[in-house]
Amino acid sequence: MGIKLADDTEHRADIIISNADGRKTIMEMLEGKYLDEKTRLYCKEPADETNWGVHVFLGVNRELSQEPSSLIMLFDEPVTIANH
Repeated sequence: MGIKLADDTEHRADIIISNADGRKTIMEMLEGKYLDEKTRLYCKEPADETNWGVHVFLGVNRELSQEPSSLIMLFDEPVTIANH
């Protein structure tokens, strides 16, 4: 229906797009109210906090309309980024 800001002002809209990660949006912001069973299983707490993902967004000065819109890479071995 819309969003309510910290100062209690409300903005109504037909569509709201969250820029937060999916789990935070669904489970915390929407309090898990709008889930089907498949999404509920996907959003449950991970058993191991080391199981997390990294999103990388790049801007390039090149024509990419014939390239895939996204790429998901699952690694067989852990990767260290910023000492994590």
